[in-house]
Amino acid sequence: RHETTWTVLRRFGYDDTLELRPSYLEPALPLTSGCCVELTSMGAQYLKDMFHRYDSDMDGCLSPGEQEDLFAVCPHLAWDADTLPSMVNTTSQGWPTLEGYMAYWMMRTLLDHRHLLHFLAYSGYIHGDSDSQLSAVDVIQPFSSEFSHHARHRSVIHCAVLGHDGPCKSAFLQSLLSPAAQSSDGVDSRYVCGAVSMGKSTKYLALHDARDSEHVQAMEPPYHAAVVLVNESDPLSVAEALDWREKLLDIPTLFVGVSETKGSSSSATRAESTPSQTLQVQHRFSQGSTTNVTTFKALVELAMNPESGQRKRGGSGIMQHLAKATVLVGVPLVLAYVYYRFRIQHT
Repeated sequence: RHETTWTVLRRFGYDDTLELRPSYLEPALPLTSGCCVELTSMGAQYLKDMFHRYDSDMDGCLSPGEQEDLFAVCPHLAWDADTLPSMVNTTSQGWPTLEGYMAYWMMRTLLDHRHLLHFLAYSGYIHGDSDSQLSAVDVIQPFSSEFSHHARHRSVIHCAVLGHDGPCKSAFLQSLLSPAAQSSDGVDSRYVCGAVSMGKSTKYLALHDARDSEHVQAMEPPYHAAVVLVNESDPLSVAEALDWREKLLDIPTLFVGVSETKGSSSSATRAESTPSQTLQVQHRFSQGSTTNVTTFKALVELAMNPESGQRKRGGSGIMQHLAKATVLVGVPLVLAYVYYRFRIQHT
């Protein structure tokens, strides 16, 4: 127990200004470009145990007082209480539930694993013979034929949300959360994370309002999937979505139709005369609809099996690469043949 440790330290003259070594707060973790960091089962269980230990009234959430107790040994709270209600599942009062608490740490580990390692160090994480926090995290290799099995079993999906800025995008992000969380007051967050049930397993989907479009391809940690929101009745929105289809050849992408009218399920009739007929909209988003869960499951499935997602995109993915290769190889061959025939006719 960390309380016992502090009692002993104070007995020998140390006070609250005691600082932990940087090497202990952040043990070296070998990372290469494209890798992601996730919680191991040991790390996740430790965090759950901490939640239950400080949920003193056992009501399934952490009140402000319980949050202060949880982070009493840390320099500050791990999260911003104002943005947390719009980021993960909370009660209507904005207090994190167990699901929201775990979603926060899953997402935080992905985005900045050092933040997690600091909390584990301050809270006294020890597991077996390990003398550091590294047994609580795991490095996930980028998707490739060599590491495909490992990548398909990742727990957290990092997804960019693109296109059609405005109320519809905010509503799409918040629809990942429970109704109680959506009814709570909170400052809008560009990240939203929630649990998605995939049969016998649970994945965490971290949605990012990716407004900085020029950084989408070079994002670290990388995006595992992308969703492009498109208003099919708006030619500008359709054009933007078509532009994203050309840019995101290396990121599995899902196109989702949205409507400006709240509760409207489709704008297909109005869109028949627009260029959207060249864009395959696989899902539709309707604010408040339970069918939105299907879209989130499709995103997770797409990230788990990116190869199938690229095949479904038809002419915009692998086929375009093949077409370019055909041109690059075919044109020189044709020119060589013409030159050969010319030489024969003039000799």
